[in-house]
Amino acid sequence: MTRLVSLPAELIAAILNELDFRDLLRCREVCSKFKTIIDDDLRTEYKVELAVSGMQDGLSSPLTLVERLSILRARRKAWNEFAWTAKEDVPMRQGYAWELSGNVLAQTEGERTLHFKQILSAIRGIEGTEWTIPDVGCRITGFGMDPAQDLLVVIEHFWDQNSELMYRIHLKALSTGAPHPAGPPEGMLTPQSKTRSFSCSIKISGDHLGILIACTDSKELLVWDWKLGTLQLHLTGREIRSWAFLTSRLLLVAKAHSQYNEQTGCTVYIPQLAIIDLERHAPSASASPGSVSLCDTSTVCTFHFPPLAHDVVALDMVMQSDPRPTDSENVSPNSLRVPFSLSDDPEHRLFLVSLWIIRGLMEEVVLRALVPASTFLRVLSSSTLGPPVTPENSAAQTLRDFTWAEWGERGARFFVTSGNGSPASSEACYVYGTVFATTQVDSDPDTDAPDGNGMERMSVTVRDFNQLALRRSAPSRATESKSKPGPAEEQNVRVVTDATVLTGAAGVFKEEVTTSLPYTERVLVLSEPEEGQDDTSWDAAIPTEDALVLATSMWNERFRCRIMSI
Repeated sequence: MTRLVSLPAELIAAILNELDFRDLLRCREVCSKFKTIIDDDLRTEYKVELAVSGMQDGLSSPLTLVERLSILRARRKAWNEFAWTAKEDVPMRQGYAWELSGNVLAQTEGERTLHFKQILSAIRGIEGTEWTIPDVGCRITGFGMDPAQDLLVVIEHFWDQNSELMYRIHLKALSTGAPHPAGPPEGMLTPQSKTRSFSCSIKISGDHLGILIACTDSKELLVWDWKLGTLQLHLTGREIRSWAFLTSRLLLVAKAHSQYNEQTGCTVYIPQLAIIDLERHAPSASASPGSVSLCDTSTVCTFHFPPLAHDVVALDMVMQSDPRPTDSENVSPNSLRVPFSLSDDPEHRLFLVSLWIIRGLMEEVVLRALVPASTFLRVLSSSTLGPPVTPENSAAQTLRDFTWAEWGERGARFFVTSGNGSPASSEACYVYGTVFATTQVDSDPDTDAPDGNGMERMSVTVRDFNQLALRRSAPSRATESKSKPGPAEEQNVRVVTDATVLTGAAGVFKEEVTTSLPYTERVLVLSEPEEGQDDTSWDAAIPTEDALVLATSMWNERFRCRIMSI
């Protein structure tokens, strides 16, 4: 160590620059000389700043390192201060479906038309553009998109000649509506599903396209390699509630496991999260996989929640995470030339698991668990993915069960709120990267009336679970607390490290449950509404890479959204 420190600073910087950001952060804590070299070297400084900001370097940006570092810092400052460069109210068309993905807002109009809006970002140099596909070539039953791959997925529902309800999945270029050049020659997938009248959720991760098809009494989860047109997995079962890509290989499935309760004489449904390995279920070259019940399939592991209280009944479970895991090989040549974009590192992906429950005398409660992808993967690293599934070992098996104490106490954070309708009716995803946003209405303390009833105001709480940024800033926060306040933008940030304890009236579990994953919190109080507007009517706050989008319910007669971008 002494010999290494004695080397010239330029040579030490060149050596350190070969390390990834995790090792750089570790070396930064070794000694004051390493810390100074890393902080003063532009290359290592940019690498660390990218990591703690949850970003990765742009693939084709023409900007210099100095320019990109300046933009990165300006972006972080703008988010900390909610310094919007543009605000736009967008009237939503009276179609039945909309989606926000990768800074692109899409809406249907009629049965065959799609409208798109690229959200601008003055800081990253992204222009706000709009385009329309007047006719996608079929009646739109549902759709999904991946702007990074210029991919649009359109589901068509139709009656065949035998009066059977069937559907097709069309793979198109998001920018033009033409068949996607990377897809199969026919430009579509034709699944053989037994579920007919349905709703569906579409998720894309690299080469994988997954669709959960649901109706009243059955659910099916199908995953394809959309470029080859081959089916990789076909799961069935009423116990499937929701799902997401944990990685491009691993699926995270929210399920309700049924169990007979001897005390009450009733069957109860226990919420669980199961991980399924696509490679273990990969079909042979000569055959597509047949459908298999989730109860009968082999899972890598199961993550258990704490046992629910006797008077609590689980109704539904919905899982959200955005963006989905991908890699640079799947980025379209038509994608934006930005200086940097959201990192695909597991440290920078957050899962929101919303559990809708009934407690006591029909009191509806929503229990929200925020879990970084790194929590699941860190626990998984102590397990094994196991061999591929074959006819000889295809019997249902779970290689490992993880109790709540093993994964959730330190690796998650619970929030309990009053129920607000079914999660299935919402198109909004409340998480992006490591950020979770919620809206709330309270009384404005500056307008308190004598009777105690002040004017209502709406605010948005933005919680960031970026653990790298928290760990990096911890020493500086301790120093600043003893000397002087930090930068102005950091004074707007509240760091929450105290544990959340669910007990008493909030207790939905049999025993007291504690969660302690730290996060930062910022509160945005919306400005006074203009004449004729009602700013207390926003139902959702949706974070994106460069904007915060407020949206009303689809059933609101003034269905609209407001885009506030940095």
